[in-house]
Amino acid sequence: MTALAWFLPSACSQAAEADRFLPGDTEIIVHVNLRQALDSDLVKKYALEQIKTQLKQSAELQAVLTAAGVDPIKDITSLTLAAPGKISADSGLVIVRGNFDADKFHKAAADFADKNPESLKIHKSDHGPLYEGKDKNKGKPVFATLLSQGTLVFSPSRKLVLDAVARNGDKKPAPLNKKLQTLVGAMDGKQGIWIAALPSKELKAELAKNPQGKNIANKLQTLSGGITIAQDAKAEIRIQTSDAKAALEIRRLLEVGKALLIFRVADNEVYGPLLADIVSGIKIRTDKGAVNIEAVVTAAQIEQGLKSKPKP
Repeated sequence: MTALAWFLPSACSQAAEADRFLPGDTEIIVHVNLRQALDSDLVKKYALEQIKTQLKQSAELQAVLTAAGVDPIKDITSLTLAAPGKISADSGLVIVRGNFDADKFHKAAADFADKNPESLKIHKSDHGPLYEGKDKNKGKPVFATLLSQGTLVFSPSRKLVLDAVARNGDKKPAPLNKKLQTLVGAMDGKQGIWIAALPSKELKAELAKNPQGKNIANKLQTLSGGITIAQDAKAEIRIQTSDAKAALEIRRLLEVGKALLIFRVADNEVYGPLLADIVSGIKIRTDKGAVNIEAVVTAAQIEQGLKSKPKP
């Protein structure tokens, strides 16, 4: 089996697609399939109630969500984070897919802006309201707009949001790097989380400064992987390099890191044995120029962790 075949979606899976609103300079994509994750047995049993409780912690947030007619648990289906290779304070775009009532959404935002003018400004535009939110502490703006009843986008860059607006009527695929497009097509769209990334020039330059990374820095090609959440949680990560020697070097470094991590977590008085068991189960393999990493957290291990949790 070739390295590519190892990671290509199986016959029963569904190939992922690049969201058409992704910026053209995107080199990192993180996609969270909230529907798959929230509907999984694992999340329903161990996390769903805690998530609901956390959402209710902020009375102000709850009031805004209720007024906007948005139930995050039911109405949001996915989140996609896109970033360029060189990440900065004003880069990145988040695409939220779901089911939104546009009238309720805009009215709730207008009411909030009237009461909190220092936190939210509303700009008029041809496509509809463009929202500018500000963090009270940092003061950095975040721009957002509702493209349709099914799509909300936001970013620290006003330009990126308006670029998404400009593509709203265009059904063409996102103008992504071809290598990244191919990588996305190899992802399993049914996974709870998947990531596809190209190593940036900045990352390679930093690795090259390290004695342990200088021989592999320029041989890194892609990073991809995902987490499947069902009765257990299974993570698969793939690092693609240009040759087998580089892959073996990365595997060696990862094995050393794994051993050190086992030693480190074992010191935890409460969860040490459990964490050491999870880390010990991580499998690291090479296939020609690829490094494949697999990790599993079982329901039994989660049960063990909950039983070990100190009582308040």
